[in-house]
Amino acid sequence: MSDQAQGLRVLAGRVRDHAHAARPAAAAARARSSAPEAPVPGIALVNGRLHASRIRSAPPRRARVVAVTSGKGGVGKSNLSANLSIALGRRGRRVVVLDADIGLANTHILLGAAPPYSLEHVIAGTKSIRDVLHAVTANVHLLAGGGGIANIGCLTPPHRTALLGGLRDLDTVCDLMLIDTGAGVERNVVAFLCAVNEVIVVTTPEPTAIANAYATVKIVSQQNPAARMMLVVNMVNSSSEGAAVSSRLNAITRQFLDREVEYAGCIPLDPAVPRAIRQRIPFVSCMPRCAAAAGIDKIVRRLGLAGDAPRPSSIEGFLSSVQRCIKSNKEALFDASIANP
Repeated sequence: MSDQAQGLRVLAGRVRDHAHAARPAAAAARARSSAPEAPVPGIALVNGRLHASRIRSAPPRRARVVAVTSGKGGVGKSNLSANLSIALGRRGRRVVVLDADIGLANTHILLGAAPPYSLEHVIAGTKSIRDVLHAVTANVHLLAGGGGIANIGCLTPPHRTALLGGLRDLDTVCDLMLIDTGAGVERNVVAFLCAVNEVIVVTTPEPTAIANAYATVKIVSQQNPAARMMLVVNMVNSSSEGAAVSSRLNAITRQFLDREVEYAGCIPLDPAVPRAIRQRIPFVSCMPRCAAAAGIDKIVRRLGLAGDAPRPSSIEGFLSSVQRCIKSNKEALFDASIANP
């Protein structure tokens, strides 16, 4: 009898121990059941019902588009474009140089490149935009405009679609497009200047070059007043000469246009520059310690070209703007702007 009682006491003790051990587990289970479930991407729980939620995706990457232009030829505009592209490529920026000078395209010579295809082949549908891109260095590609630039304004819908489809790719494969425009204020040149958010105007200390630079600034101010305008003074004898040219030009623009042109810097007269041209190698590559290369470095840092644009454009939007400007008949307006400074 005593053995049986002892056995019952042992069994009761085991039951109590099991009950105590089960309580924390049950509490944890209740807590898990009452806790909100981890959210599922794209699904939201509202009043006990599942609903599709809007997922905020990052905006598509858009390349920065900068036009390099001049009021007259012979001031070093294309040489600036070529060397800027190489300097930016060395900083890790993926650069596409569009040679948009229809009559005097020579950027390929300055870069030591010989592209076999141009935008004309893209418009005709015989080549893709990636076929036409010609590698200059690891981060720099050249896009030759050719006759395709002159025909942008009169593209048929199928040709426009083909070109737009190709140019959309450039927004993903490059960080910056440098457009080397033609010199002067011919209609196609102004169309490019009206289609971008940033314009670099190149001049020299010569009075005729300054006067033509002012004509360019005036037209851009009228046709694209929101554009960021920057001035580079090439072939200076000293940095003070470059600053003086900027002050002289801005005195005129303040008086007649009520605006200032941002001074980007200057490039000194340097015997290394013509030597590099004869070698068909950008001077920042073959003579990186020369005075002209130092000027390029200062311009890159001052303009912030190695970073994102303060007001980014896109290559597709740029092309659409170019087409609109070329289609519209603005020759009379351009002539009036030049005749009445």
